[in-house]
Amino acid sequence: MTSQIRRLRFGRQSSGVQQFTGERYIPAVSGAIQYEHYHRYLFAAPICEGKDILDIASGEGYGADVLAQVARTVVGVDVDAEAVGAARNRYVRDNLRFEQGSATLIPLPDASVDVVTSFETLEHFREHEQFMREVCRVLRPNGLLIVSTPNRPVYSPPGAMPNEYHVRELDRAEFVQFLGVGFTNINLYVQKASAGSIIFHEEHGAARDVSLWTEVDAGTYERTSTIPGAVYFVALATNGELPAIEGTILDCSHSFQEYDRVRNEQVGQQAGDIARLTFETMQRADEIGRLTAETVRLTEAVVKRDADIGQLTSETVRLNAVIVERNQELERVAAEQRQRDAELACQQQALATLADAQTPRHLVETLTQQMETFSARLKTMSSPATEATGAGPDLDDPLEADTVHALRTQNRALHAEIESLRASFSWRVTRPVRLISTRLLRPAKARASVLLGRAPRQPAAANRSARIAMALPANWRDVPFVPFEKPLRTRVTIAMIASREATTLDASLRMLSATLKSADTEVIVISDAESPVAAQRGVQVRHAPDATMHITGVRDRIGEVEGEYLVLMSDRLAAHPGWLDAMLELFDRFPDAGAVTGLLLDEKGDVIAAGSGVSSDGRLVANASGSAADDSRVASVARVSAASPGILMVRASLWRQLSPQLIAGAPFEAGIASLALLLASEAIHTYCQPFARFSFVSDAARIPAPSRDAWDNAYQGWQLRDRFETVFANYAGTTDVLPLATRPKIVIVDAFVPKPDQDSGSADLFWYMRIFQAFGYEVCFIAAFEQVEPQPYADLLRGWGFRVLIANGMISLQEITTREAVTANLVMLQRISVASHLVDTVRRTAPRAKLVFSTVDLHYLREERAAIVERSASALSHALEVRRAELHAIGVADATTVVSHVERDIVKRLMPAANVHRIPIPRIPTRAPTSFEARRGVVFIGGFAHQPNIDAVKYLVGEIWPLVRRRLPDIELQVVGSNVTPDIAALDAPQDGVRIVGFVEDLSSILDHVRLSVAPLRFGAGVKGKVVSSLLHGVPCVLSKVASEGMGLVTGEHILEGDTPQQLADEIVRLHEDAELWQRLADAGFQAALSEFSVRTVAECFRTMLESIGLGKTVDETGLRFLPQ
Repeated sequence: MTSQIRRLRFGRQSSGVQQFTGERYIPAVSGAIQYEHYHRYLFAAPICEGKDILDIASGEGYGADVLAQVARTVVGVDVDAEAVGAARNRYVRDNLRFEQGSATLIPLPDASVDVVTSFETLEHFREHEQFMREVCRVLRPNGLLIVSTPNRPVYSPPGAMPNEYHVRELDRAEFVQFLGVGFTNINLYVQKASAGSIIFHEEHGAARDVSLWTEVDAGTYERTSTIPGAVYFVALATNGELPAIEGTILDCSHSFQEYDRVRNEQVGQQAGDIARLTFETMQRADEIGRLTAETVRLTEAVVKRDADIGQLTSETVRLNAVIVERNQELERVAAEQRQRDAELACQQQALATLADAQTPRHLVETLTQQMETFSARLKTMSSPATEATGAGPDLDDPLEADTVHALRTQNRALHAEIESLRASFSWRVTRPVRLISTRLLRPAKARASVLLGRAPRQPAAANRSARIAMALPANWRDVPFVPFEKPLRTRVTIAMIASREATTLDASLRMLSATLKSADTEVIVISDAESPVAAQRGVQVRHAPDATMHITGVRDRIGEVEGEYLVLMSDRLAAHPGWLDAMLELFDRFPDAGAVTGLLLDEKGDVIAAGSGVSSDGRLVANASGSAADDSRVASVARVSAASPGILMVRASLWRQLSPQLIAGAPFEAGIASLALLLASEAIHTYCQPFARFSFVSDAARIPAPSRDAWDNAYQGWQLRDRFETVFANYAGTTDVLPLATRPKIVIVDAFVPKPDQDSGSADLFWYMRIFQAFGYEVCFIAAFEQVEPQPYADLLRGWGFRVLIANGMISLQEITTREAVTANLVMLQRISVASHLVDTVRRTAPRAKLVFSTVDLHYLREERAAIVERSASALSHALEVRRAELHAIGVADATTVVSHVERDIVKRLMPAANVHRIPIPRIPTRAPTSFEARRGVVFIGGFAHQPNIDAVKYLVGEIWPLVRRRLPDIELQVVGSNVTPDIAALDAPQDGVRIVGFVEDLSSILDHVRLSVAPLRFGAGVKGKVVSSLLHGVPCVLSKVASEGMGLVTGEHILEGDTPQQLADEIVRLHEDAELWQRLADAGFQAALSEFSVRTVAECFRTMLESIGLGKTVDETGLRFLPQ
């Protein structure tokens, strides 16, 4: 056929149009796929000249646009609305339009087009027959279909990756069969993109007889009659006359040469890059070699330094022990001084007596002279100046003078030895924790108390150790009887089970009466017969024959229990003071506790039983028998299987529910075991309270063990095992003690035992332990650097069920941590001063335990800021060492916790691969309803074992507060916090409105009455507990940017901020005087802190952390409901 077409132009895709996905072709894609698509439309163009054309599956629209350059009209139809819309905007011609429609439902009238083109369409849908019917419908008589499809055997050979957009590909026979359904005349063409060369006659162009040479192997060519391995079929199909067209050739030499030119340029550029990179690689290799050698050298230096640190630490421990010994000797001298005081008082009394009796004058003068001489000696011994200068007292007694002089000389030598240790990294990195150690705090607090004109603070009665309260004198059993009072409302019923020895009952009642201080406790005696002793003591007796032999008999005699709790107690036991309060406290703290038992001790104070286990043959086996009472296995509240012999306290509601299920006629021991198993079956726990202590009323009053050969015991043991078959099944034929359910274990190591009423960090750690306990974890706490156990605070933790271990030196710390870590699921090291000693040890010795490094705050960041404020080069160098240590710990740990968003971002920037979690500080909201008008004044809160707080108070009093007082002359600043140092105490100036309050038991006594708190910190890191505590009390804050950093608080919305003394002073005055501003900030700050720092929020953060290290399934959901909101 002859055509006048000489040039056709394909449009180029502009930016922002469709992206190539492989489903439909777009002109932006070059190469072989472009040659194939363009060639099909160029093949069809001469046939379509001057005709009405339908391009079905027109896609991007480039083909319809090319056909419109030669046809009368062209309609492009595609199923994709987005493609149709883009084509309408891109290709605009008078004879071209685009419609949305399907190949199986063409949106054109019957007999409306001359030619239908459809390239690479059939393989995208299955309904080929419907498509053929639609083509025949829209074609005019003798109309022409030009269609292409992939050749399946070549396009998708067996084993090839299928095209995800193709659903029905055809081979040659299937294609011909498809065409024959609608048309009688068919011409089939093959298509293949090829590389090669073209030779045509210069004048005649392409001859009809073209020789085709095909490469069959490298360097081997064969002459072929057609294109072998054709990838596509192109067909002309009509019921009229077929157009005469042999085939066409597409020459893309221009784009190929352009591509080749660009590629050659890229190859040249890449060759240059390769040469440059090769040179750089060689340089890097040299640098790596140098750094490797340096790493080896530094590693050796670190190993040596660690050895030096270990040696120095051991020496420090030794010197501390010597100091303790010397202090004891000084205490002995002080005791001698007190004895001299007593002698002086006697002499003064004698002098007064002689004067009254008109003793001869010379005798009075002699006694007076002796008294004055002795007073001078005492004054010399107690003089602060003598102590400061180190000079010995001028004593007449040579022995005493030599002793005091020797002690002071030895102390000076010891201090000189200690000074030699202070240059090491270990000494510097543990500086923050030493600042709050007992050895430094007690003298500082004593001096501060003197400066303030106050006596040193005595521990509050509420915080005294339960052990101290239970310390008993040698004659502790010799107490008078205190008559029992009939309660108006019974809360606790104590059922004392009488043995047949009247002496034990009377002694037990007498000692019990001395321990009961509550008026809501009723005491009854369960006996086999009338009890004159009980009647004499005014105690109700409930008796029946053999009532005490069986637990069901005891149950029947007790009858309906009034109140909340029932105590079953043997009359052979003597209760120690405080036992009932300790048990009630446990019930309050542990909602899952159904029963509580106590610690049974012998006459030496050693453990007879700390609860009991249940053996596989149904017997009760005492726990920890023979252990010391302060053994860590028994010193903390703990779950046990059953009660210690002779003492059990149970919730009355559970007794009412479970006691009817007790085995009838069961001996008492089997009955207690049965009750324990019934409680366990209800998922209710029995606990041992080590602070509820009992002994026998006399050394001869021990509870006799039941005969193991007796038929009754054997029979009842069999009944017990039969009743609880599923419990005993796995232990049949053994004498093993049935184990308690296994719980996950966490080991937490910090510098000191937390003191929640003293500092914010201690309060945080206490709640961390509470949270993990609620997760179902067994919590073990290790204090790394305590020299002497702070017993009240350690016992506070033990009362909450946390095991507390105190390391005695670095070797002890390593041993204790290793021993506990190997059985732990999780080890959490608090702050770098602890982690620097333990992180590598834990990773090496306990590889199964997950390791968490809790930064508390980034210490190096705080140290850097302090060094900048102080302009100290040595402090800056020290901060760099701390930074290296912290980053090393982060790299070794499975997870790292920080308290602020800022610190998390810093760590992620320095170590992108680190698993870092923000754990907010937990607090309980305690907002008071006190109005703005009823409040006045400003408070600063912070412990003074923390250097940033010391600096902040000096800055506040020295530079900010004078500016405030100029505008508000009557305003008062209260400085509240533990461990007040002498320099802080010296700032106390009531005349200037500054009052150094020091430690307070309850912050509410201050925060309920002030208008605002202030925290002008100039350096520090982390989230500030003082700010959170203030906001949750409803007290708005004025902060420096350091104080508010990382807390998510918005200035003007939640808090006020300032950077300079003048700015801070202005904000203090504004907030103090503006009631509307105060109320708005108080409300917004409270809500912000409540949502961010609640205990439940912190628990969820810890749960996320556990999930990140594969411990998410260890969390027991049931315990979370016991946490406060």
